[in-house]
Amino acid sequence: MPSAAARYQPGIYYQLPNSNEHTASLVRLNGSSSLQRTPGNGFDIRKDLMVFGDPDGIILVKPDGTSRRLATGLFYIDRPSFSPDGKKIAVQASSTYSEGPIPNGLGIFVVDLQTGTTEKISTLDYNQENPVWFPHQNKIAYGSYSPTVGIRIHIYDYDAKKEIIQFDQKAFHQAVSPDGKLLFNTLMARLYYSENGTQIADLKTKIIQGIGKLGYVVDTRYPGQANLGTLSLSSVFSQDGKNILFDGAVEKNGRYGIVVFNMTIQSGELTAMTGLIADNPDYTNKHNYSPLYLHRVE
Repeated sequence: MPSAAARYQPGIYYQLPNSNEHTASLVRLNGSSSLQRTPGNGFDIRKDLMVFGDPDGIILVKPDGTSRRLATGLFYIDRPSFSPDGKKIAVQASSTYSEGPIPNGLGIFVVDLQTGTTEKISTLDYNQENPVWFPHQNKIAYGSYSPTVGIRIHIYDYDAKKEIIQFDQKAFHQAVSPDGKLLFNTLMARLYYSENGTQIADLKTKIIQGIGKLGYVVDTRYPGQANLGTLSLSSVFSQDGKNILFDGAVEKNGRYGIVVFNMTIQSGELTAMTGLIADNPDYTNKHNYSPLYLHRVE
């Protein structure tokens, strides 16, 4: 366990899921193998604090391992994302409880980490999910899904208190570049300009070719979202914005697992940052989303 004087060191962090329950361990890529036991929910992390979504609130964990629960009055809290100043988080959640395994009425809320007060920023009457706060700007990207409208990406200007753009992106798991100019659509492996939604590149073929050169093939036992298999799932830009790190479920020599890859955007060159990480899909939603949740600490 880290000491009281410790901080979360710079690097890429993810949750290593346990194979028999909905819990995980915090791991730093190329660092300590297991830092803290965590819930099996989405998280975000800064040098001074880590946050988790929780059915009954939000869990705040300091580098020394001490934690507290923040009550919010929200349900199904997941996918927390820090504001640039670390004082707030955006989450997907619902203001009401509904029966059944899949919650209805998910929206995007901003939560004050000191007071627990919440503010809903999304306005649609169908699910809105997966918020990502821009690293150095008060803008929040999130996705929405409707059987009639389809899947769209929205960008909300938190200072202006209004949505400034929405566009059809076909999936709502995205990463935002450090300068805020690029969006990487993780599930479709497409790169966009955040200012206008224009697609820059479709990187799916390069990624599949790259993992093939490394001796892997895409794990297609589960269709994932949009029937695209299970690559890729979660992603984050490098600090300089030149690389994208992402994880995906793959197979090699009859063994299945998840690997974190690093892709140089300009050349499309891939390297494997981990070996096969064992995964039990019964505890990770049949690979429809990432059990690792990649995040970067600067």
